[in-house]
Amino acid sequence: MKKYSVILLILLFTINVFSKERVTIPRNNTHLREGPGCFYPVIKVLSKGSKIYKLDQSDKWLQVKWQHNVGWVSRNVFENCKSENLLDQKIKTDTSRISQASMSGAVRGFAEKYIAQTGGNPGFVEQYNKKLITPEEYLSFKNNTFQNRNPKKLEKRYGLPQESNITQITWQDEKIGLAVASRIAQKGVIKDSNKVKYINFVGTLVLEKSSGYQHSVKFYIVKEPNSAAYCTPGGIFFLSQGLIDKINNEAELACLLGHELAHFIRKHGQLELQNRETRIKASHAFQKLEEETSSKNTSKLENLANNLYEAACKKRQLKYEYEADRLGVIYAYRAGYNPNTYVNLLKRLSDNSEIDYENFESEWESFYLDKRIKKVKAFISNQIERKEALDVKNKERFIDFMHP
Repeated sequence: MKKYSVILLILLFTINVFSKERVTIPRNNTHLREGPGCFYPVIKVLSKGSKIYKLDQSDKWLQVKWQHNVGWVSRNVFENCKSENLLDQKIKTDTSRISQASMSGAVRGFAEKYIAQTGGNPGFVEQYNKKLITPEEYLSFKNNTFQNRNPKKLEKRYGLPQESNITQITWQDEKIGLAVASRIAQKGVIKDSNKVKYINFVGTLVLEKSSGYQHSVKFYIVKEPNSAAYCTPGGIFFLSQGLIDKINNEAELACLLGHELAHFIRKHGQLELQNRETRIKASHAFQKLEEETSSKNTSKLENLANNLYEAACKKRQLKYEYEADRLGVIYAYRAGYNPNTYVNLLKRLSDNSEIDYENFESEWESFYLDKRIKKVKAFISNQIERKEALDVKNKERFIDFMHP
């Protein structure tokens, strides 16, 4: 009898293993995470062709087994997949080795070399590798935000637009992103942990309601009095203190972060670079560096980093701003925030901004805002149904964190 019991157990185990669906990872740089969310740590980075078994699923995440590791991957991994990224079309190399969650020597080395040539902030490389929020902290913030409201119900208030291609963050994006961010961080990064955690909590909340919910992103505040915001290909964002000071509540902050996330998810910087490619020339420093280096890939990457820095810091085309405004309020609305607050913020920025003709670089200056206000206001009025009883309102929390 005991013998038959052992055989039965072995048979049941075998049936259980082979009943799990075996699938192939179609993308490089796929993050296997400890839990179903972008805020969980990465266990492994899977390359294209990796074989996994599906164990369980949620609405956006799949629990899988890869070799001896059990974790979660985004459903986006299997959606609208294209073989190449805009930057990878220019530089052919292995894109599967690097993870934002575990900075490699290659990422660090490239960033440090770029900083040495451009005078960026070397301390930011170390600062970036530190965790800003933990899953426990974020989930506590999320529960406090929604309280008795149903996040799923809020999310269904407005569907996401169809994406022709789901954003993929590659090895090139991470290397260039950190290099560009280190140069932006030269302005000086504010280290108030409460403020930094808070904008990362709100930003992650909004990100979860976007089509790029699988990405690891980080938000920082730079010591800059003008209204400005920057995003990099690797998902590193900067808001100026001057812009933060003009925000009155959490809903405005959520819409603003949604706007910047839309630039990142839609890869506006890379698109602009591609559109302007025939008119872009490498800087003299990198021309000399290219002559001296033995790696053509390295010099091309440095040129891309330099040009993407310019794209991040200079004014963007209004068509990108219109799209980011529209998507930003959709993301924030799906997260439970009132999108009309974004119009209020844009009006306030327009009324309190002066045109700097010598440094005409910010899409948040008054010259750019009038047309944007009209378009996003019309979109909200015509397309978004108002259900204010469901809105998240945390005025005290915003004041406590941002203006203690």
